[in-house]
Amino acid sequence: MNKTSFLSLFVALVAAFALSSCEKVDTTSYMPTWKGFTVAPNPVTPGDSVTVTACQDQIGHLIYKAIYNWEVTYHLRDMIGADSVVTKTFSSTVIYDNEPLDPSIRFLIPEGVTRDVSVSFQGRYMYSGQGYSANDGSTIQTGFGGMLRRTQSSALEGFSSGSVTVRIK
Repeated sequence: MNKTSFLSLFVALVAAFALSSCEKVDTTSYMPTWKGFTVAPNPVTPGDSVTVTACQDQIGHLIYKAIYNWEVTYHLRDMIGADSVVTKTFSSTVIYDNEPLDPSIRFLIPEGVTRDVSVSFQGRYMYSGQGYSANDGSTIQTGFGGMLRRTQSSALEGFSSGSVTVRIK
């Protein structure tokens, strides 16, 4: 056997060994599971800033982008005593695999609020691996506020939604 044939055989054996000794890589994408919401401070007084956080129980896997949409609804009394409903929306986008942090929003409770404030959350997760179809609708509330659940998942993306109430003193 000449040097070239021996070297080719050696390279082929090393490559075969390296490929056979590799562990299987998990390419399954899935969205996070949830504990619920935290609200700080709670209750609040008009004029206070409040932070609402959607707390993950387990972080998601192989998600290249997450879009978070928040909607804050409150009842406001104007200077002549008339009540009106005001809704504000907020949106943010993150590269989830780089920032798998709990999504949160911070906002000011305006003066003149007459009732508790309603906050709703929607998360959309775009997968970078192979997702799976699920519609478990699991709702988690143990020790945390509000209602937060995974609503559906497909091979390409998953969705979560929930809501929580901010108490006004």
